[in-house]
Amino acid sequence: RLANATDGQDHWEQGRRIKLGQDTTAHVAAFHPSDGLTLATGSSDGFVELWNAHTGKLRTDLSYQAADEIMMHSKGVLGLDFSP
Repeated sequence: RLANATDGQDHWEQGRRIKLGQDTTAHVAAFHPSDGLTLATGSSDGFVELWNAHTGKLRTDLSYQAADEIMMHSKGVLGLDFSP
């Protein structure tokens, strides 16, 4: 289940399933603090991905994606956070 607390209240709704690759595991996840809809995941294969938590789909509207780039580290991602 996902919590959406952007209006200061707790609203629980049926969770969305985020589908990662077959050979990977999400180690960490964090919601964007101001919009409450962007979910970042860091996985065992080194990928950092941004998801729309409402739809459960990978975001495709980011500038690095338009440049055909990816957010990836050489080792698994064990922590992440958003900066203000």
